[in-house]
Amino acid sequence: RVHVGAAHGPRDPAMSKAAMKYLLVRPKVPAPLDPNFCPVVLAKKRYMKLLGGSPFTLEWAMPRAEGCCARGKLPVLADSHPDLDASVHLAGVKTMPKVCGTPSEPFPVKIVASASELPPAKDKKQVCGKDASGCRLAFDLGKSDIKTVAVQDNEVLESMETEWDVTNPDPEYHWDLILGAMKKTAAKLPRVDAIGGSATGTVSGNSEATWCDIFPNV
Repeated sequence: RVHVGAAHGPRDPAMSKAAMKYLLVRPKVPAPLDPNFCPVVLAKKRYMKLLGGSPFTLEWAMPRAEGCCARGKLPVLADSHPDLDASVHLAGVKTMPKVCGTPSEPFPVKIVASASELPPAKDKKQVCGKDASGCRLAFDLGKSDIKTVAVQDNEVLESMETEWDVTNPDPEYHWDLILGAMKKTAAKLPRVDAIGGSATGTVSGNSEATWCDIFPNV
């Protein structure tokens, strides 16, 4: 069992040479701000091309709220293969238990002998509300900016984007910038009846943030 967050243990080790060989693929057009950038989508395409016919697979199940369950399957290298770490890295065997836990509760991982012992996949349709009456404030925490929107009776009164350095290690920087952007946008409303937001991560059925990767250095 492991806890989420760097405060609960050392950072993950750098990618091994075996994983690099399979997973580091540069795009034909280099990213201007990071010429060495290697997107995960290209890594998975290359990996699947090399291992698509592998007789070995890793299957997993992630039970969710209301009896739902997500299932996944990935071809992997044999346990004795010298490049096995490429499969371990892509499958997230070492990292997923960390990002799926919470700061106060470890994420349990159970290994079964056969995929037949895993619970079946099950999804449930979630209906979102479409009514934007009253005075509402919305925010979206992206990887490069903070988007805020003020809506009154289904009409957008203000929409703003605020530049944001997600790599800043100071928690107060993030608090002040996010709160400042929201207050500035909210000033266009006569009042605020409701606030809603979105961020990169996972929210539980109890509206608790269980994982978020937009504050990597905090």
